[in-house]
Amino acid sequence: MLQRLILILILFMEITPVHANPLLGGFVRDYLLGKALDGIIDTVTGKPEVFELDKRIIGLEQKVGHEYSQPLIQLRENTVSGMTIQQYYALVFKTLEDLEKVVAENSHQINQLKERVSILEDQTYRVQGNSLISKFVIAYFENSQSEDVSYFFADRVDFYSKGTVSRNTIRQESVKYEKKWPSRTYKVVGSPHIEKVGSMYIVNTILRFAVANYKRAITGRSDNILKIKMFNGSPKIVSVRETVTRD
Repeated sequence: MLQRLILILILFMEITPVHANPLLGGFVRDYLLGKALDGIIDTVTGKPEVFELDKRIIGLEQKVGHEYSQPLIQLRENTVSGMTIQQYYALVFKTLEDLEKVVAENSHQINQLKERVSILEDQTYRVQGNSLISKFVIAYFENSQSEDVSYFFADRVDFYSKGTVSRNTIRQESVKYEKKWPSRTYKVVGSPHIEKVGSMYIVNTILRFAVANYKRAITGRSDNILKIKMFNGSPKIVSVRETVTRD
């Protein structure tokens, strides 16, 4: 029961509707992060039952139609046995971004898509957005250990000491960092502290880290401040700062 309540908390958030794409603020996101997971999380491992999840995503594909289904097909292909729930969250956030691009190219069909997906809903949840932001931040740090996480960022970001840079620059910097430190382990300490100021979520997070290459290894603590905004219903990092203390 507790597991189910935790999952329900991530469904809805307090956002100002965005005229460009109200879909991503509601139907598809809520299904992928809510009903698609209902009853299929292993209570021991905390991992989703991939076979059943695959069937539920197929059901969503059929509802949205072939013109919007490609991001969902990619989500199914990347959803593999043994993956953690955090890895699945990260895949969903990437899927929402890809779907946003598809919908933008077919903006005249948004209302039609909304009708198709709305039949999947049978009730409305109203909870604060902090749970979704917390899941987003944890997924960002967990996936930073092994893959490109540039899709967690907005198009323009106040990025550490480099000032305002593009998402492509962040991707390039990430590649450099991965080459310098091929072995990376990050662990969020406690729960992120989240404060909402206007349309901005300010998140303070403590991270324990260990990075290594063939010459040396470094461990320590990182105090992070992330600023996050909602874009078409999806959270994106617009600023990131950190203070590092080595062991």
